[in-house]
Amino acid sequence: MSLLAFRELEKKLEAIQREMDDIKNTDSYRIDVEFYQELVALMSTYDQSPRDVVALFNRGDAKQTSAPASEKRSKKAPTSRRHRRPARIYTNPHTGEVIKTRNPKNRELRLWMAKYGPDVVTGWGRIVTNG
Repeated sequence: MSLLAFRELEKKLEAIQREMDDIKNTDSYRIDVEFYQELVALMSTYDQSPRDVVALFNRGDAKQTSAPASEKRSKKAPTSRRHRRPARIYTNPHTGEVIKTRNPKNRELRLWMAKYGPDVVTGWGRIVTNG
């Protein structure tokens, strides 16, 4: 690092330090610090975490529709927003052919429905539980 770059960084640091001092001298900063210190003291007195306090305030909110952030983190994120149809296996008792599909408009399945009737072919299907 060159001396010139060091001096430039030093000037930036001094400017930031002055800005921080100006903020520290405002009434709103003092009020915020005082509030924060009192809140931390209350939380330690009643053995509460910041999440507990947020949950306490969110509990009474009638307009809130989503779960608190702590519950959202614990749930597994969905891979897709759309609901996937369950996989079904259709077995033709006449020919022994097997079709595994999620789509009811499968070409072979539609041929079977045309030949044997939709009610009959629907009865041949069963849902596959592990996809």
